[in-house]
Amino acid sequence: MEKSPSRWWDLPSAALFMLSILVSVWRLTITGWTDNLGYIINLAAAAAIVGLALGASRFKKRGVRWLAMGYTLVFLPRQLIAFYDNDIYLGERLASVGGRLLVSIGEFAANQPVKDPLFFIALIGTLYWFIALIPGYQLARHNNTLAAILPAGLAMLVIHQFDRGETDRIYLIAIYFFVALTLLGRGKYLRDRAGWNQRGVHLAPENGSDLNMGTLVGAAALIL
Repeated sequence: MEKSPSRWWDLPSAALFMLSILVSVWRLTITGWTDNLGYIINLAAAAAIVGLALGASRFKKRGVRWLAMGYTLVFLPRQLIAFYDNDIYLGERLASVGGRLLVSIGEFAANQPVKDPLFFIALIGTLYWFIALIPGYQLARHNNTLAAILPAGLAMLVIHQFDRGETDRIYLIAIYFFVALTLLGRGKYLRDRAGWNQRGVHLAPENGSDLNMGTLVGAAALIL
């Protein structure tokens, strides 16, 4: 891990964060609430990678905001136009997506049923984009593990609550909690290690492995 006053980066933490996002969005896709929910997996995975990359980069906050906005304006429409054949002109695909969303928003505002699945994909896809993008940045830039796990975890619990009658899928909740607790433990170890290094405390290489294994065992025990 490399640490500076404003940046943290740790590959195991990044991998755990990515896994937590995928588990959370997988809980959504297996609901079968509408077609093409798999597109949201692509958005969430891309957002997590972008967030981690921006957090680990040397860009300051202002630059990060502009880059995040640019990636958002590119990835979200790109994923929505994937519903159409690539042979169709890009402008026509964008216009069609915009028209369908405007009609759906009008129906929603008029308290009428929204029949177009694109509206749900766009709404939830945007939500998961920011659920993965901002926490990924917080994790890589500030080692804020709590901010990294809470949004996706809360979204997953809400989805599970509305997916009634599917209590057998609670194992995904358990997997998420295991990953989240492991990430919390990893983050605390990294903060402690940084403090030990600043104070000149010697830490044997095997101690890190022992602490990580203890975190895994403790998380598994809590879940069970």
